[in-house]
Amino acid sequence: MGDEEYPIVFESVEEPHIEGRSITVRFIKERVEDCRIDPHEVAEEHDLDVGDVYLSMAFYHDNDDAMRELEERKGGRIEQNARRAVNASSRGTP
Repeated sequence: MGDEEYPIVFESVEEPHIEGRSITVRFIKERVEDCRIDPHEVAEEHDLDVGDVYLSMAFYHDNDDAMRELEERKGGRIEQNARRAVNASSRGTP
């Protein structure tokens, strides 16, 4: 990943997040780019400095290969858990 200074850490959450918060870089990217919510609004909704929202976006794009790999791993886990739930449901187990 890049050498730039970001307020992004990996502690206590298995993916990069804003230091001192559990809000992930991926969540910020989804809100701003995928949902097309203005970065100022995202900052206000989550009591963040708007600069941290922009730095999260910069971190995401500066590390796009690693972030895509993370998304693929997360997506695989979601699909795997969904299959388990369907299989358990079809067997009548909670």
